[in-house]
Parts: sequence; C-alpha cells; structure tokens
Amino acid sequence: MNKIKVISALLAALFILNINSDAQEGEPGGQLWYVWEAMVKPSMNDKYMEMSAKIVDHCKQHDFPYTFHVWASPVFHYLWYYPIDDVKDTEMINRAWMGMASNMDPEIVAAFFGSIDRYEERVLFDRFDLGYVPQNPRIEPAESGFVFRQVFHVFPGKNRELEEIFKEYNVLLKNRDFPERYDCATGILGYENPSYILFNYGKDAGDFWTNYEKVAAILGEDLNSFNLRISRLIRKSEAEMLWYVQPFSYQRDNL
Repeated sequence: MNKIKVISALLAALFILNINSDAQEGEPGGQLWYVWEAMVKPSMNDKYMEMSAKIVDHCKQHDFPYTFHVWASPVFHYLWYYPIDDVKDTEMINRAWMGMASNMDPEIVAAFFGSIDRYEERVLFDRFDLGYVPQNPRIEPAESGFVFRQVFHVFPGKNRELEEIFKEYNVLLKNRDFPERYDCATGILGYENPSYILFNYGKDAGDFWTNYEKVAAILGEDLNSFNLRISRLIRKSEAEMLWYVQPFSYQRDNL
C-alpha cells in the first residue's frame, strides 16, 4: 500500500506537463500509451507471476476501469501497456490502483512489489502515419503473440529526416503489397528523446524469425539501403524480444 502511494506521488510529479494526443502540434492521429515497466528479481519471478495472476483476478472481480496489456521478455522484464487519451490519465490510473489496493490482501501487494527490483514509467505516442498496416495482412493483430521491439535514439535535429525515411519506406511496402504490419511510436516521457519505438510482430518467436528471411528476400537491397540511411541518424539503439502474457492482461471496453 505504501509503495502504491509512492508510485502515485512520483507519477503526479512526472506527468505534471499537460501533454496529450491532441496537443502534438502538427502531428497526425495516433494513440497514447502509458507504459509501466517492471524489472523483476530473477529469483522471485515465480512469486511475481503468482501475484500478478491474483491481481488480475482481483481486477475482474472488482471491475477495474482500465485496460492493460502485459508483455514480457526472457530477462524478467515486464511491460504493462495502458491505452490513454491524455497524459493526465496516468494519475487516474494510479488512483484506481490505490482504490483496488485498499480492498486487496496487503500480503499480495507486498509480495508483488517485493519481487520487483526496480520499475520505470514512460509515455509513448503510437504514430499512425509512421507505422504500416497492410491491406492483406499475413497475421491479424489478435494473432500477434510475439513482438520484436526496437528503440531508436536519434541525433538531435534528425527526427524529421528519420520520419521522412519511414514514410518513404511505407510507400515501398504498400507498392510491394507487403503483408507484415509494424507500429512506430515516438517517445513522449521517460525516453532519451528524440526516440522512436518500432514494434514488429509474429504469431510467436519461431514464426517471426522464420518469416524474417522471407521478408529480406521480398525487399532485397531496398531493405539494406533503408537500414543504412536510418543507421546514420541513430546515436544508439536497443532491441528486445517480448511475448504477450494473456493471463496477466486485462481487457476493458475503453480499448
């Protein structure tokens, strides 16, 4: 309970800026996401999963008002994605969690946070104009159980140039009737900005990597050319494999 109060206080300080999807001046439509990332102690991963399952059951029983989707990496990194309309919604989410904790077994709350080494909060903006949605997708979004996530930290002043490359790349994909979807988001808070987060999907890890060779064959030298142009604008990058954890996720009607 005390740790939840601490999280709420941190979020109130972190998200005092009034940033929302409508306030992205000059930017097209998209979806804001609040991301709560937990780095779990390896020796306590089983405890974390046990408590997560109990927390989700509690959400279902008490009608928690916010959707969250949980993805996990092999290195005990768990990412909770909440769709939001405004950065200020993060405060409402944490107030809702405080309300849930007030009628939850305190041992569950203590064990959950006791299994976590550290956590981070971020906000990203899924840019609909920078991602690519094929007309004839190989897999539907509901089938995507795996994502290869990349974070590109761009040299200052080079973000617009990178965006133009993404848009040019998407024209190529459309002309080739490319069947693979990807999403591209910009970092809003909690990232070393300017930053771009790319999400490439597969049914599972085997499906993704098996299909990767086919992707390279379809795009040929064009893919290498785009990768080279992009690499010149990036000062550093990160990559991570994530699996969707359905038992720890919770779906509401808000998205």
